[in-house]
Amino acid sequence: MSAALDSVTPSIAHLRSIATPATDYRVLPFGVREIDSRLGAGGLRAGALHEATARSGSLVDDAATTLFLAGIAAREAAATGAPVLWATLEACPIIATCVG
Repeated sequence: MSAALDSVTPSIAHLRSIATPATDYRVLPFGVREIDSRLGAGGLRAGALHEATARSGSLVDDAATTLFLAGIAAREAAATGAPVLWATLEACPIIATCVG
């Protein structure tokens, strides 16, 4: 786990304590064999916590990573009508916003 994620462990523990674990979950495949084959279930598990970071601290890499994740979140929200929890450690100790 990254240092950034370690710093929000109490908040994550609280979210886990109030969440109902899904026993039957969907998988969000990318449709690219080289990517999907490296992910445990053939894609990202829906309704799970995923951490992603930019390759570097540059604005370009940060923007690309943010837009990549926003696209995944938008696809999931559109498919299910469920809210998406978006958390970042930039500019604030923790910001959690429900988008949907």
